[in-house]
Amino acid sequence: MDVDPLPWLIMAFSVGLVALAASLEIAYSGANRRNMRDLVDAGNRRAQTVETLLGDATQLLISTMLLKTVGLVGAGVSVVMLLADDARWLSALFAVFLLWIVLAALQVLSRAYVQRRPDAVALALAPLTSGIVTLLWPISALLQRLGLQISDSEAEVSEESVFLTEDGLRLLINVRDEEDSIEEVERQMIASILDME
Repeated sequence: MDVDPLPWLIMAFSVGLVALAASLEIAYSGANRRNMRDLVDAGNRRAQTVETLLGDATQLLISTMLLKTVGLVGAGVSVVMLLADDARWLSALFAVFLLWIVLAALQVLSRAYVQRRPDAVALALAPLTSGIVTLLWPISALLQRLGLQISDSEAEVSEESVFLTEDGLRLLINVRDEEDSIEEVERQMIASILDME
C-alpha cells in the first residue's frame, strides 16, 4: 500500500505557516521603531518596508491572524486526510492531540528564537511580510470593516482595540508615532505587567 504524500505536504506547509505567523507577531511587536527609522534614514529599503508595515498595524495584525488560521485549518485537514481510512476514534484523538502539542511547541520555540533578535527577523522577513499583507489585504480590510461595524460605533473605540491581543498591545506600544510616544520606562513597565499574567 502506497502512502499518499499530499497530507504530509499539507501538514508540513501548514505547520510552517503557523511558525511563520508566530514569528511575525513577535518580530513586529518587538521591533525597535527608532532603530528602523535610523536605518530608513541610512537608505535601508527593508527598514522602509518594516516602517510601512508598522504604519498600518491593524492590517499587519489581521494578516498574521489570517496566516495562522490558514495554517491551523490546513493542519487539521491534513490529519483528517491521514486518518480518512482509519475508522478508529482513538487514533484520531491521539493524532489531534499530538498535532496540538506540536503546533503549540513550535509557536513557543519560534517566538523564543525571534524574541532575541526582533529587528533582524523583521528586516529579514520584510519583503515576505509585505507580500503576505498585500495578498491578504482584501480579506483583512473586509474583516477590519466588519469588526468596526460590530463594535459600538457611539463609544470612543480605536480601530486597533477591536483586534487587540497581548501581542497586538505590545505591537501598538512600540508602533505609536513620536508625538504619541511612550517613554522607554513606561514601555518596560507595561511589558512587565503583561509578563506577570
